[in-house]
Amino acid sequence: MKIAIIIPSLLPKGPIRIARDVAHYLLLHKHDVVVYYMDTKEDLLDVRLKFDCPCKKLSIKTFWELRDYDVLHSHMLRPDIFLFLFGFFLKGEKITTIHNFDEMDLKNTHGQLMASIFSPLWRFVNATKDVMIVLNHEMKKYYSSSFFLKKTKIEIVFNGVSQSKPEHFFNPHDTYQKIISLKNNNKTIKIIGSCGIVTDRKGFHQIIYALKKLQNFYFILIGDGEKLTSLKNMAEHEGVSERCFFLGYVDERDKMSYFELFDLYVLSSYSEGMPSVLLEAVSWKVPVVASDINVHKELFAPEEISFFKLDDIDDLIEQIKKTIENGKNKTDKAFKKYIENYTVEKMGENYLKLYKKILECPKKNTL
Repeated sequence: MKIAIIIPSLLPKGPIRIARDVAHYLLLHKHDVVVYYMDTKEDLLDVRLKFDCPCKKLSIKTFWELRDYDVLHSHMLRPDIFLFLFGFFLKGEKITTIHNFDEMDLKNTHGQLMASIFSPLWRFVNATKDVMIVLNHEMKKYYSSSFFLKKTKIEIVFNGVSQSKPEHFFNPHDTYQKIISLKNNNKTIKIIGSCGIVTDRKGFHQIIYALKKLQNFYFILIGDGEKLTSLKNMAEHEGVSERCFFLGYVDERDKMSYFELFDLYVLSSYSEGMPSVLLEAVSWKVPVVASDINVHKELFAPEEISFFKLDDIDDLIEQIKKTIENGKNKTDKAFKKYIENYTVEKMGENYLKLYKKILECPKKNTL
């Protein structure tokens, strides 16, 4: 099977990591995979993701190569529009994976006006695809209500993350060594970890407020974003800045090394498509406290991770304390579910099954 994966860039964003992991699985199973990307940002070459398969920049020359593929799989808005505009010239099955709740995400990043314009446009664009993949049942319900999209063309494939990790990390960064020293010198210290692009949607401010009443707790936030400065200012104003480590962007390997230090992971989001960081935390057997949104509750049950009510800081504090005291039993159950459902291998297997199903289907646009 020949598969072209089309992405906006090679930068380390969640959807691009998923595309990379799917490509890796397909290569291992002897399929012909090439990644086509749109942007080349020379000043960011050092943070580009590395793929095992060939990666080619989209151009007039490489565009015509796309005629030879059985599957053309786009991720994110601009690749979706690209296939909408030029897919007529290409014979392969057109597939997209939607990684977010479009209107909510666009509103958060570009404002209500842009969301009102581009959300219907994005759905119209994807109505022309042979199959639209979403990441969970909540997303399928959300998009099935759209005027443009046929429910029969929407398929679910859960994300997965790798469970492979080195036996030992060495992270030479000063912050990492400082946290190691803190934990060695005071065994009562607990570390709350969190990762993500720093936007209002992620709800990190709730952790800052909770930290005021959690005197022996420190907070590590991995990620950059437009709200990082205001979050630092909030920590200063609330008197907890000395117990906060705002690390900004951290490369993938170093990010994983911090999971060794987390006593629990807090996922405080107001909305999520499919939170890979939640799966990463569970794969490291880190106890999790997550906001009680439907996406989180679909992935794991209350017997597997703890939930808190959004914007209820007292409830967040209570769940953090309970999880620190007796979270191991939940963590073991969550890890078992992860192994059964949310590994990279399981995700790749499900994508491959879907590709085969689409190609074997005698009539386009019908599964």
